[in-house]
Amino acid sequence: MSESRPNTSNLADLKNASDDAIAVYMNDKGYRQSNYLLDVRLALGYFAVLVAAATAGYDYLVGFQAAKFYTWIGAPSYFLLDGAMMLWTWLVEKKVVYVGEKDGKTIRISSHCGKFDPTYHLKLLVNPEHSRKTVEIKGVFPTWFTRDGIFVKEVFETWMDKAVKEVEKHTMAAKFSKKSE
Repeated sequence: MSESRPNTSNLADLKNASDDAIAVYMNDKGYRQSNYLLDVRLALGYFAVLVAAATAGYDYLVGFQAAKFYTWIGAPSYFLLDGAMMLWTWLVEKKVVYVGEKDGKTIRISSHCGKFDPTYHLKLLVNPEHSRKTVEIKGVFPTWFTRDGIFVKEVFETWMDKAVKEVEKHTMAAKFSKKSE
């Protein structure tokens, strides 16, 4: 985790710092992070901006009257791409902060916290082959952040270990039941 300290009065800062720590923790546990969700969002966003920049640049070079047709194409295209990115974030990503894989199992972690509630909620979804297991845990930010905003990695990792062990226990049980069939 970086040396920057989140403002302990700002729940969004604490949530974002905790979300960043999840990736470090999971990578240390041997999971390989997938950036597919982020890559799609970035591609949609960059392509939308590229369309808007090309439309504006062409308008600047030749004037509005000559570029009117391309503006009629470019402006709606930008809004469609931007809308697609918003729908992607809202319907597909669904507050997902980490997707990783280890030993053929995929783990997807989403997080949220209330606007005025310092409780950090995590939802871990595991898909070993076709069975699904969801583990939900919650903790409060002051548990792994000091008053000065210093992140206490050991406390956070101990808290995360509970959920990851539960998920891995389910995965092992699913493998054994599949072998016995």
